[in-house]
Amino acid sequence: MDPIRVCFLQDYRVFRKGEVYAFQGGVNLLVGDQGCGKSSMLGLLARPDPRIIHVDTGPDSLRTKFFDFERDNPRIREFSNDPVKFKISLASKWSSHGEFVNRIVDSINDLDADVVLMDEPDMALSIRSMNRLVKVLKACTKTVIASAHNPILINAFEIVLSLEHKGWVTSREFVQLHQI
Repeated sequence: MDPIRVCFLQDYRVFRKGEVYAFQGGVNLLVGDQGCGKSSMLGLLARPDPRIIHVDTGPDSLRTKFFDFERDNPRIREFSNDPVKFKISLASKWSSHGEFVNRIVDSINDLDADVVLMDEPDMALSIRSMNRLVKVLKACTKTVIASAHNPILINAFEIVLSLEHKGWVTSREFVQLHQI
């Protein structure tokens, strides 16, 4: 798959006009402190606004599927307009938030999408589920762009996109920069 390039056409929240970000096939982790733009970037990739960004996907147009794990909680949200989330939420109605995340992750390779966008898939996961998430993402055949806070997930990948630092850094460097 060709890289996905995102160019900002105007200032938008924490992003400045002219900033460019490139995502490769495989897993791309967006990292950084709260308010650095991870969710904003994922939202723009899910619903590109041509006034704000230009998304260059090479010769192919991309089918995306967006999961916002902060908002997509089956206990408090109805998914009747989204067949994938609806099917998973039926099985998850009385499950924990982490179990819902696990069901989404289990179906990732079966999704009808080229790019899977995930906002905070590490939210509310136990250590065992975090390790399972890492295993599934490493075996994933899709391009995944996900925000992450958990050091287990961050350390599992060699490089991460630090939106605080406006570029790709090693996961080790990122974690060291954020130790107290």
